[in-house]
Amino acid sequence: MEVVKIDAHAEARHTPRTLLTLGEVAARIGVSRPRLWVIRKDPAFPRPVFLGKSPRFRVSEIEVWEASLPREPRDAAA
Repeated sequence: MEVVKIDAHAEARHTPRTLLTLGEVAARIGVSRPRLWVIRKDPAFPRPVFLGKSPRFRVSEIEVWEASLPREPRDAAA
Protein backbone atom coordinates (compact mmCIF):
# COMPACT_ATOMS: atom_id res chain seq x y z
CA MET A 1 0.00 0.00 0.00
CA GLU A 2 1.44 3.36 -1.02
CA VAL A 3 1.61 5.93 1.76
CA VAL A 4 0.56 9.41 0.70
CA LYS A 5 2.03 12.20 2.81
CA ILE A 6 0.71 15.72 2.67
CA ASP A 7 1.86 19.12 3.80
CA ALA A 8 -0.38 19.73 6.82
CA HIS A 9 0.01 23.49 6.51
CA ALA A 10 -1.03 23.46 2.87
CA GLU A 11 -4.04 21.25 3.65
CA ALA A 12 -5.06 23.52 6.54
CA ARG A 13 -5.47 26.42 4.10
CA HIS A 14 -8.43 24.62 2.54
CA THR A 15 -11.90 24.71 4.01
CA PRO A 16 -12.02 23.63 7.66
CA ARG A 17 -13.62 20.20 7.08
CA THR A 18 -11.69 18.95 4.09
CA LEU A 19 -10.25 16.02 6.02
CA LEU A 20 -12.07 13.47 8.15
CA THR A 21 -10.73 11.13 10.83
CA LEU A 22 -11.37 7.38 10.75
CA GLY A 23 -14.11 7.82 13.35
CA GLU A 24 -15.78 10.59 11.36
CA VAL A 25 -15.76 8.50 8.18
CA ALA A 26 -17.14 5.48 10.05
CA ALA A 27 -19.95 7.60 11.52
CA ARG A 28 -20.68 9.20 8.15
CA ILE A 29 -21.14 5.86 6.38
CA GLY A 30 -22.81 4.19 9.36
CA VAL A 31 -20.30 1.48 10.24
CA SER A 32 -18.04 0.71 13.19
CA ARG A 33 -14.36 1.63 13.10
CA PRO A 34 -13.31 -2.06 12.85
CA ARG A 35 -15.71 -2.51 9.90
CA LEU A 36 -14.19 0.55 8.25
CA TRP A 37 -10.79 -1.17 8.39
CA VAL A 38 -12.31 -4.05 6.38
CA ILE A 39 -13.92 -1.64 3.89
CA ARG A 40 -10.58 0.15 3.42
CA LYS A 41 -9.17 -3.01 1.80
CA ASP A 42 -11.45 -2.41 -1.19
CA PRO A 43 -9.31 -0.79 -3.92
CA ALA A 44 -12.21 1.53 -4.76
CA PHE A 45 -12.15 3.06 -1.26
CA PRO A 46 -10.21 6.34 -1.05
CA ARG A 47 -6.66 6.15 0.21
CA PRO A 48 -5.90 8.06 3.38
CA VAL A 49 -3.51 10.97 3.60
CA PHE A 50 -1.40 11.19 6.72
CA LEU A 51 -0.91 14.04 9.14
CA GLY A 52 2.12 12.62 10.90
CA LYS A 53 0.99 9.07 11.66
CA SER A 54 -2.72 9.93 11.71
CA PRO A 55 -4.73 8.83 8.66
CA ARG A 56 -7.26 11.32 7.31
CA PHE A 57 -9.63 11.09 4.37
CA ARG A 58 -10.55 13.85 1.95
CA VAL A 59 -14.26 14.63 2.12
CA SER A 60 -14.37 15.07 -1.67
CA GLU A 61 -13.00 11.54 -2.23
CA ILE A 62 -15.41 10.02 0.31
CA GLU A 63 -18.31 11.78 -1.47
CA VAL A 64 -17.22 10.35 -4.84
CA TRP A 65 -16.91 6.87 -3.29
CA GLU A 66 -20.37 7.18 -1.69
CA ALA A 67 -21.87 8.22 -5.03
CA SER A 68 -20.35 5.13 -6.69
CA LEU A 69 -22.03 2.71 -4.29
CA PRO A 70 -25.01 0.74 -5.60
CA ARG A 71 -28.29 2.12 -4.37
CA GLU A 72 -30.54 -0.17 -2.35
CA PRO A 73 -33.82 -0.76 -4.18
CA ARG A 74 -36.79 0.88 -2.50
CA ASP A 75 -39.53 -1.40 -1.35
CA ALA A 76 -42.58 -0.63 -3.49
CA ALA A 77 -44.92 -1.71 -0.66
CA ALA A 78 -43.49 0.83 1.79
